Order: sequence, then C-alpha cells, then structure tokens
Amino acid sequence: MYGARHLKRAIERSLVYPMSNLIATEQVKTGDLIRVDYDPATASMSFLRECEGVPAYAMVEAAGIESAAPAAAETAGASIDPPKGAGARSTRK
Repeated sequence: MYGARHLKRAIERSLVYPMSNLIATEQVKTGDLIRVDYDPATASMSFLRECEGVPAYAMVEAAGIESAAPAAAETAGASIDPPKGAGARSTRK
C-alpha cells in the first residue's frame, strides 16, 4: 500500500535493529539459531535462541530450505567454485 521504502523501514525497525542490538551486546553469536515470533495480544516481537554454534548447512536443513542450485549444477556436470577471496577487485569506479 505504501511502497517498498516503507516496507524496508518497517523490516529494519522490527527485525534488523533488535537483532543488531542482540549481536552488539553479545547475546547472539555466530552460529546461533534465532526464532522470531509475533504476539498479536501484546503487539510485540520475541526473539528466542533455539540453538548455539550450529553450522550453516544444519541451519538450512532445520529451516527446511532445499538448495537446488548446487544439485542442478552437479547434474549438469558443472563445477562449483568457492567464493573469491579478499583479493578480488570491483570494476565499479
């Protein structure tokens, strides 16, 4: 109804800023799995740490997300290159 900018601000205000505060105060660390719930009775969001120190692949499995890109690449005979390191340069000027 109001456009993408308003949606972006709402996401930042409701999710990004609270998560940033949890990270800055070291309540959440790398590998923590966080569940975000909304309580309509109190009109508030709650952040619950479900697991600590979980590897990324396990988080994907727990979320029920199926990564189709690597499987499709393997069946097509393509190789998957790792991401480029810090030595990569941008072409933007």
